[in-house]
Order: sequence, then C-alpha cells, then structure tokens
Amino acid sequence: HNIMYADKEGNIMYVYNGLIAERDDSFDWSKPVDGSEPDTQWGKYHNLNDLPQLTNPDIGYLQNCNSDPFKTTPDENPRRGRYPRYMTSHQGNTARAERSKVILDTIEDISIASLERAIMDTYVHRAAETLPELFEEYERLLDSDEVRAQKLRQPIEALKSWNRMAHIGSAETTLYFIYDELLNSTTEAFMPKIACLEKTIERITNDKGTWQVPWGEI
Repeated sequence: HNIMYADKEGNIMYVYNGLIAERDDSFDWSKPVDGSEPDTQWGKYHNLNDLPQLTNPDIGYLQNCNSDPFKTTPDENPRRGRYPRYMTSHQGNTARAERSKVILDTIEDISIASLERAIMDTYVHRAAETLPELFEEYERLLDSDEVRAQKLRQPIEALKSWNRMAHIGSAETTLYFIYDELLNSTTEAFMPKIACLEKTIERITNDKGTWQVPWGEI
C-alpha cells in the first residue's frame, strides 16, 4: 500500500507500506525461485524504518498514483540504492504520477475549487512522448511511400492539432487511445507506429463507419 499522511501541524509523509519479508537479494524474486534451496527461505518482516518513505520534503507536496516510490517528487525522494530490489519490484512509474507532479508544480492560488479542477484534469500525458515518434515515422513514410502516406494525412493532421486533452466530443481522443493500445502490443518490425495507426483507423471504421468518432461514443 502507498500511504499518505497529513496533520493539522502541516506535516506530510509518504510510506511505501507493506509486510515485506527479508530475502536474499542475490535471487531474482520477480521469477519463481527454487524453494528447496535454504537460501530462498524468507526471513523476518522488514520494520517500518526499512521501507521507502519521505517526510516533509522542501517542495511542499507528496504524490503517489500507485507508482514508483523513488519518483514521489521531482527531486526529493527515497534513494533507490538503499533498498533491496525485491522490495519495490512490482511498482513502476505511471503517466498519472508524472502528470500529477506537473500539476502540483504549476498550480497557483490553491483552494478547494482549484484542487477540484486539478483532480479533473484530462491532459493525456503519454501522448507527449508517443505522438512525436509517430509524426517522425510519418515524415519518413512521405519520402518512401507517398501513396500510403496520403491515406493517413487527415488523421495525422488531426493528431498534430489535438491539444491532448481527453474530451467526450473529441475524435482525436478516440484515435489516440486505440492507437496507443495497439502500440503497446504490436509486433510489427517495419514502421510499427504507422502500422498501428493504420490498424486503428481500420478498426474504428469497420465498427463505426468512420474513424472520426467522438470519445463519448466509445
């Protein structure tokens, strides 16, 4: 469990909490180990002070979205090297966590109302990483296969002009999320991002008659 704490004196604390047994860190605990080997036996549970945690960072906030305990704030974090690998092996970083840090770094005039708006933020953080790679691949396609590229011109232009805010009336949101889902599982070797976009357009069109489908319909 990722636990956050705050009190009326203004103290804040984050702890990566759990009953975590001491183990031999020379084994790869992300995979099955041979239980017949004495060295694979678990020891006593780690105590609270052994767990990754952070209290009252200078930046003034803590965040965790079931994410990496070593990326709780931009700069002030528990030091990864102080903890055994098996302790945090199941906790990766998330786009929600990265977006949360951006929001908390830039929010001004904090009030209940501004926090409510921040909570409902719909900016698609991952799109800032994945779309430029798609656009770069598309430019290469223009040079090598203009006919194939022209079939993608409209959706590419739509994604380029998209403000990356998810919205029920946005066809770009639909296009992006289905594209991103396919991108995560693609085995294409040649122009994999272009191939995923083509499959996305085909899937939406086969289902809805057009690829320009508002996110609210999905």
